[in-house]
Amino acid sequence: MANVWIDLTHEIDETTLVYPGDPQVEISPKNQRMKDDFSLRQIHTAMHVGTHLDAPSHYLKDGNDVESIPLERFLGIANVIHIKPDQGLIRTKDLQHAWETLPKTDKLLLDTSHATKFNTTEYFSQCPSFEPSLFDFLHEQGIRLIGLDLPTVQYQNVGPAKAHEDLLSDGIVIVEGLNKLDQLSNTVFFGCPPLKIKGMDGSMVRAFALVDSSLL
Repeated sequence: MANVWIDLTHEIDETTLVYPGDPQVEISPKNQRMKDDFSLRQIHTAMHVGTHLDAPSHYLKDGNDVESIPLERFLGIANVIHIKPDQGLIRTKDLQHAWETLPKTDKLLLDTSHATKFNTTEYFSQCPSFEPSLFDFLHEQGIRLIGLDLPTVQYQNVGPAKAHEDLLSDGIVIVEGLNKLDQLSNTVFFGCPPLKIKGMDGSMVRAFALVDSSLL
């Protein structure tokens, strides 16, 4: 059976909408060659643009930075749950029910179909939320990485701060802004290595999955 690599990363450029309040992406110089006829472009951006992961220091004052997270945390077998939010809420009981049918692993990817709104204002304003019991579910199941097709992970009526503090303080890697999760089978090989830049509270990533083509 043939294998297929799926790129789960959103392409970004200077027109990419960023999380409200974050700096806009700037890329320079444009169409300019250096004196020895080579190109050397620069990018100015926050690391939480497009498809990216959060390090503990993103929300925790004494949290580790991205370079300290072990490489193996970003690679391995992941379970994929395809779920439809209930009026903007992802219920923990629905995650638990789906998880029970899947093999044991420490990585979870959630497909909510929200990636279709990427680069629109609704991508942020209509972002689904979770119940606070999400943390207990992830902790009890030993999940060390959660990947989402959402711009952020947040609790209903509370916002993203508490959700990030809960997950990051437990050492759970949060990968946000994934794409094409709807093309994945229920279990895949997943990878999202970050840039190893010292002192960063997160990193843009090139996320991918390896799936069996017969399962698509």
